[in-house]
Amino acid sequence: MESEQETLLYHTEVRWLSRGNVLTRLFVLLKEIQEFFESDRKQKSKDYLEVISHDEWEPHLANLVGIFQRINALNQSLQGRQATIIDVMDKLRALLLKINLRIDHINDGNFAMFEELCQLARATSANLKSIATLAI
Repeated sequence: MESEQETLLYHTEVRWLSRGNVLTRLFVLLKEIQEFFESDRKQKSKDYLEVISHDEWEPHLANLVGIFQRINALNQSLQGRQATIIDVMDKLRALLLKINLRIDHINDGNFAMFEELCQLARATSANLKSIATLAI
């Protein structure tokens, strides 16, 4: 394996803010994880491999990575002693506007705002529209 990581941790309880980081790491290490499951002879590994090898799984994961990264960024920006209700409301309104903008972009076939899907399309030489259609 060509990854910097050498071990796979088997931990299932993850805090809310860490889920985005876990999904990002899973997305980055997906090929290595597939290799790990291929080399393991346990039935559970074969079951996991079947799930993560499905054609629609990786685009869905890429989409989830983007969603959780944005939710985590919003969550962290809403915390702290300096946050006022006005700041919170402004950030929530901005999030709703961004969601509507993303929906409009999807309907127009513009996927530039979806960084992870674009990265997946470059890595697989696939059509971005077909990948985005699978992810949404």
